[in-house]
Amino acid sequence: MRYPVRLKKEAARELEHLPQEARLRLVYAMVYVGQTPTRPSPRLSIKQMRGHPGFWRLAVGPWRAIYRFDGETVLFYMFGHRGTIYQQFESSS
Repeated sequence: MRYPVRLKKEAARELEHLPQEARLRLVYAMVYVGQTPTRPSPRLSIKQMRGHPGFWRLAVGPWRAIYRFDGETVLFYMFGHRGTIYQQFESSS
């Protein structure tokens, strides 16, 4: 099954500001997230966020994306470097 993938407005802006290679790799990985949003695979490094039920993180090299899956839609909340994204996520939630 294929789930729709959406981005919050702020997440779309963050994605636009990433380096081109990172952007391309993340978009490519997001296609796979739409197919298996909660199941890691050799092509997909995902984990559930500790302390945040329903939230998941996607890892692509040093870049991270945080998304929520409600059983019907994948909604990306945030994109950024692994060194800063978790602090940003904690302060926004």
